[in-house]
Amino acid sequence: MKKKKLIWAASVVFLFACASLFAIAKREPFGQDVLQKPIQYNVTVALKLIQAYVIDNKGEPVPGLKAEDFEITDDGQPVKITDLEYHSAVLPVPFVKPVTETPPPAAKLNRKFFLWFDFGFNDPSGIKRAKAVGLHFMDTQVRPEDEVALLSSSSITGIKVHEYLTGDHQRVRQAIDALNLRQIAGRLSEIELLTSREQEWARFVDPSGLPSDMGNGGSGVPDLETLKEVIGREGAVAQDVYRQMSLQFLQDFRALAKALRYIPGAKSLILFSGGIAQSLLFGSKSASTFDPYGTIEDQAKFNQSVITRYGDRDCQNEFRDLVQDLRASNTFIYAVNEIQQRGAEHDPISRDLQGDGFLRNLASETKGQYFHNTQDSNKAVEDIQKLTASYYVLGYRVSENWDGRYHAVKVSVKRKNVQCWGTAGYFNPVPFSQYTLGEKRLHLIDLALSESPQVQGIMNVSLEAIPVFGDTGLRLAVLGQLPHDPGLPKFGPKTEAYVLVLDEQGSVKGIKQADLAITPKDGDRIFLSGIIPLSSGRYKCRLVVRDLDSGQSARATVDVNASAPPLTGISASAPLWLVEDVWASWKDVFSKELLTSVYPFERGMYYPVLDEVRADGETIYGVLPISFYGVYQPEIYLAAHLVDTETGGRKVLPLVLIKKTESEHSETLFFKVTTGALSSGEHTLYLFVQDKSDFKKVFFTNFRVAGNRSFRAH
Repeated sequence: MKKKKLIWAASVVFLFACASLFAIAKREPFGQDVLQKPIQYNVTVALKLIQAYVIDNKGEPVPGLKAEDFEITDDGQPVKITDLEYHSAVLPVPFVKPVTETPPPAAKLNRKFFLWFDFGFNDPSGIKRAKAVGLHFMDTQVRPEDEVALLSSSSITGIKVHEYLTGDHQRVRQAIDALNLRQIAGRLSEIELLTSREQEWARFVDPSGLPSDMGNGGSGVPDLETLKEVIGREGAVAQDVYRQMSLQFLQDFRALAKALRYIPGAKSLILFSGGIAQSLLFGSKSASTFDPYGTIEDQAKFNQSVITRYGDRDCQNEFRDLVQDLRASNTFIYAVNEIQQRGAEHDPISRDLQGDGFLRNLASETKGQYFHNTQDSNKAVEDIQKLTASYYVLGYRVSENWDGRYHAVKVSVKRKNVQCWGTAGYFNPVPFSQYTLGEKRLHLIDLALSESPQVQGIMNVSLEAIPVFGDTGLRLAVLGQLPHDPGLPKFGPKTEAYVLVLDEQGSVKGIKQADLAITPKDGDRIFLSGIIPLSSGRYKCRLVVRDLDSGQSARATVDVNASAPPLTGISASAPLWLVEDVWASWKDVFSKELLTSVYPFERGMYYPVLDEVRADGETIYGVLPISFYGVYQPEIYLAAHLVDTETGGRKVLPLVLIKKTESEHSETLFFKVTTGALSSGEHTLYLFVQDKSDFKKVFFTNFRVAGNRSFRAH
C-alpha cells in the first residue's frame, strides 16, 4: 500500500528541519533540447570558479587586474587561470530601465546573501531594530543580479528557510516585513533575569505568587535565606537549559554550514543576533567569585553551566568545528548585534553573558565583520555592501572526482600594498547517497525553489494542471507523467513527489507530498494524478520528483488561471486528450479523489496525451467537463480545427460524440477527433465549444511533431 503524506495550508514555510519550496517565472519548455544528461559519477574536467576580494592599504577596491596579476594554488599546486570577471560596487539605480534595452551578459558568479534573523538569542527591541536594518538592506544595498535567501531561528523551531536564493527581492522584503515576533520564542531575557544580581530582587516585588508559608514563620513574606535558595535553584536549572539551547544552536548552525558547501562561490551570511554567552566558549574570570546562593550541589550545577572559568567543552568543540565548516563552505559571516547592553560595563557577570565574543570571533575567523550597537545601524549593512560589492571571479580547469575530497585554495596578487582574500577551498562532489541530511534538504529546496537550480541533471517531467468546477466547488486536476525516454535514467522504489501551488508573488499556497514505490513492473509509462482544492486566482503549479537513492530529479511548472463559473450560465473546463492504449501505470498519490471522477475514461483502454503519440495514431479522444446553473438542458456543439503553424494551413477535423454523462448541474462529453497523418513541425489543435445560447469557448493545444513522434509543447 502506498505511503502518503499530505500538507495543505494557506501559507507554507518549508523548515530547514523539514524543507520548503517556491516559484519560477515561466513555464519550462518541453523537448529533447531541454533534457539534461543524467548524473554521471566519474572523473570529469570542470571549470572551477572562485571569488577573490582585493583592496589597497586604504581599504578601497582595486580594479583593473588581469589574470596574470593573480596566482592560484590548488592543494599547493599552481594552476593556470583561464577565466576572469570583475564586479564593481554599483548600487541599484532608482529608475526602471527600458524593456528594450539589451540585458548584460549573465555573471559567472553572482553575490549570494543569506539574511538570518535569530530570535532565540535576541530581545524584542533588538529584533525590531534588526528587521528595520534588514529592510534597509533590501531597499538600498541589493543589486538586481544578487540572489538573496531569508532564514530565521528560535529555540523552539530551530532554523527556518522562509525564502531560498532568489532574484525576487520584493518577495524577500515582504517576507522580512511579515516576520512575527509573537510567533517566535526567545530565552535570552529570561536567562539574564535569573543570572543578573541587579534583577534578582525585581522578581519578588509582588510576593503574592509565593506560598503563604514561605519563610518568616508563615507570614507570607519570604525571608532573605529563602529567596537566595529559590534564586540559586532556578538559576542553576535555567542556565543548564541555556547551555543546551546554545549547544543545539551551534549544532544547527554547523548543519547549515555543511549544506552550504553545495552552493558554489562565496556566500555572505548576515546574522542578526545577540550571540551566545561568551563564557560558554571563552570562560569567565568572575566564575570563582560568583556565589549562586544555593547548596553545594546547586553551586556545582551552576558552575558547570554558563558561568564557568574554562568554558563548556561541548560548546567549544562545536564552535571550533563550526568555524572550519564555514571556511570550507566559503561563507563569510557579517554579524549585526542590535541588543542594547545595559550595565555590562560595570558588571563582569553581565559581560560574561553577552554574545559579543562569540559574534566577533565568528566574523573574524570567516573573514567577515562584526557590527555592534552602532549609532547608525543602517551604516552596518552599507559597510557590508562595500565589503562584498567589488570582487573578481577567477576560473581554472580541474579534474573533478566524485570522492568528496577537500581542496585547499590559495589566491594571491603579484602586487605590493594590496590585500587579497576569498575562496578558501572546495569539496569534490559526492554521490547523492553520501549527502548529509542537511545537504539533502538543501538539495530539495534548491530543486523546487531556485530559478536556476544548482542541482545537476534535472529532467523534464510532463505536467498538466487544469482548473475544474463541479458540485464540490473549484478544484485543480493535476496530471504528470514521469520521463520515459529510453536514454534517460529511471526512478526507483524510494522516490518522492511534490505538487506545489504558487500565487503571483511566488508564495506557496499549497503543497502535497507523496512517497512513490516505483518498480520495473510499473513499466515506462507512469502517471501521477490528484485533485486539489483551489481558490480563484492566477497561480503556477509545479511538480517535483526526486529519487532518494540516486538524487535523480525531474520537475515542470505550468501556469494556472482559475476562476469560479458564473452563478448562472454555462462553463467548460479544458479538455483532457487521450489515445488508445492498454498499458499505463497510475499513481493516484496526491488525493483520494481520482482523476477519473472529473475526467471519466477507462484506464485499461486509454491514457492521456501529455508528450507523445504513436506514429501510427491518427485518432485522438477528448473528455470535456461542462457545468451549468440556471440553464435547462444545454445543447453543446463541438468542432475541431488543426492549424499548421509553419504554413498557416488549416483543416476541419471530423469529430464524433461517443458518450455523454449527465448529472443535475453538469455533463461530461467523451468524443473522438480524427487528425489523419501529421507532418513534421508545429501544429495547433483548436476545440470550439458552443451552446445555442450566447456561450462560446475556445481551447487550443500546441504540438510539435518530430520524426515519427508528436511532442506536447505547451
